[in-house]
Amino acid sequence: MHAMSDSFTRPVIPKLSTKISKAQRRHLQNQQRAAKIIRSMTSAATTVLLVRHGETAWNLQHRLQGQCEEDPPLNATGKQQAQALAERLSTEPVAAIYCSDLRRTVQTARTVSDKLQGHQIVPVKELRERHLGVLEGLTRSQAALQYPNDFANLSGAPDAKPQGGESQSEVGARVISSVERIASQHPGQTILLILHGGVLHACHRHAVGHEFKGKSINCAINVVKIQDQKWAVISWNDAKHLSNTGFMTSAFGGGGEGG
Repeated sequence: MHAMSDSFTRPVIPKLSTKISKAQRRHLQNQQRAAKIIRSMTSAATTVLLVRHGETAWNLQHRLQGQCEEDPPLNATGKQQAQALAERLSTEPVAAIYCSDLRRTVQTARTVSDKLQGHQIVPVKELRERHLGVLEGLTRSQAALQYPNDFANLSGAPDAKPQGGESQSEVGARVISSVERIASQHPGQTILLILHGGVLHACHRHAVGHEFKGKSINCAINVVKIQDQKWAVISWNDAKHLSNTGFMTSAFGGGGEGG
């Protein structure tokens, strides 16, 4: 059994300089908050690696995926990202692998499982991306033109939602409940959850009280420790292992709109 990397077990608290930006101050506050929560946890806390699926063609087309029945697969870059993720995790003591039941997460999870050998992946419907209703399958520009009010509701009030879709509050409720239930089944262990951009934003919002300011990079690693209903963010959007995969931080998806 390999020892767990320090980056997966403790938050890195930056030194406070005389001049600090608003973003840096918020990051520092988040890290201090996480350190305080971790001190209140026991050795039974679960280390949860939250990872967005690999890239799909729809990400590049700025197309809203959600839970669309077409369920686009990983593209060539997405498969490369998944392989890089698998290599990164090959020395980590991952005890179990979970994912949503949508194809792009299952493909990513299977790549990691094949590398780690012997791990069965467990698809969980409750971990699906936000349902975007009438907007699913449309590009951002098409959605804004055809359904301006519904499109605005994607990033509107927590309870706002597009026709036939989910609100941020509804996504958060089902996702947080599912993640906490899964974590409770693995006390003191490290587990991997392959998720979606909108789901990751719901997790970040729950853990620190605000949405992550930026895109969730495909196959980047986000680490949280969970015990009961306490969450502590160790690191977020760690993409060091993706330096040779051609990932684009500007690629569409990974925000609250669902991707």
